[in-house]
Amino acid sequence: MPPLRISIRIGAALVLATALSASAQDWKGRGRVNGDVSDEAGQPIVGAAVTLRLQANPDQGPPVIQTDKKGKWQFLGLTGGAWAVHIEAEGYIPSEGVVSVSEFQPNPQVRIQLRKPEKAEEPKPDPKYAEAQAAIDQGDAFLRDKKGAEARAEYEKALPLLEGNNRVIVLRRIAVAQMSAGDDAGAVETLKQVLTGLPDDPDALRLIVDRLIILHREAEAQEYMAKLPQGQGLDPNTMLNMGINLYNDNKLDEAIAKFNDVIAARPDHADGYYYRGLALLAKNKMADAKVDFKKVLELDPNGQFASDCREFLKSL
Repeated sequence: MPPLRISIRIGAALVLATALSASAQDWKGRGRVNGDVSDEAGQPIVGAAVTLRLQANPDQGPPVIQTDKKGKWQFLGLTGGAWAVHIEAEGYIPSEGVVSVSEFQPNPQVRIQLRKPEKAEEPKPDPKYAEAQAAIDQGDAFLRDKKGAEARAEYEKALPLLEGNNRVIVLRRIAVAQMSAGDDAGAVETLKQVLTGLPDDPDALRLIVDRLIILHREAEAQEYMAKLPQGQGLDPNTMLNMGINLYNDNKLDEAIAKFNDVIAARPDHADGYYYRGLALLAKNKMADAKVDFKKVLELDPNGQFASDCREFLKSL
């Protein structure tokens, strides 16, 4: 049976804002992270607020966690990847950082000491910064409403008012806005600018790989994949798109291997089973394809591929 032609599905989970389509469950997984919060003397801080947000999509994450009487906190149920950690307590300077969470390996404990602010006269805010921040806030609002072109225009107002890493961070937002507007080629060029300033940024590297795969620029994508820090894997949706490209090129064994990687990373990824089932069907492995189509219906009985799977199962 000749392979069906499949169009690429765009949808990297490692996007940096809600502009890209994602469900409210994308942040959930098997990862466990824990830590403790103390003051400069090492005494536990009770009731400190710990906020965890998926760095690739800052609107997603669990409810705020409070430290217990020993200053400890924990949460079980995070997807693997980079997580922004924000800790604050009354009377202390907030702490912000990033922790890399694994769903399959123990994660290091997050140990934070909060400092009390030094009493000093607050400097007057830089008018340029205030103007830039207002434009960024408006751009973020447009992104939440999936208005990529409008968001990009606001971010570009802020760009000339910023320097250093602040400028790079806004460039990253511009890339996300371009993705939201469907300009994947433009997003790639912007992400190259981001990586000039932050060459080891895993989120920017994953994003550029995902866009290049969607644009069928696999050789270029491989160059950026090689730069990913050890332990920072690709998003399952990126691997899925790689598998679809291989399927469309009739490289069925390689496509199946890539779909295997998707399923290994996300055993609940219904799309991975669906596309692997198609590849197995193309190789006349009917029994194996039947198993995968049944798994799709088990995981997502009302999903976009459910009807196709039922039809396939009737004919197998």
